[in-house]
Amino acid sequence: MVNYLLNYHATFRAKASHNRTAPRYFTVAAISVGLNSALMFAFMHRLRMSWPLAQCITTACVLLFGYSVNSLWTFRVRSA
Repeated sequence: MVNYLLNYHATFRAKASHNRTAPRYFTVAAISVGLNSALMFAFMHRLRMSWPLAQCITTACVLLFGYSVNSLWTFRVRSA
């Protein structure tokens, strides 16, 4: 909840209702958890990377994914 509220007010300065943005935000968060797990599994077990390297790459990928989707979909300002 804290992360959602900080993104809503500080990062994206959203104007849309919470009824619209909250379900979208938590959908993106759930997908991000799955993406994090899938990437860590692939990097560590398929590509045999060390966990610190795998975590650094995974963190960057999930951060870019989450920010991009939240920017373009969750908190997007629609022009009239």
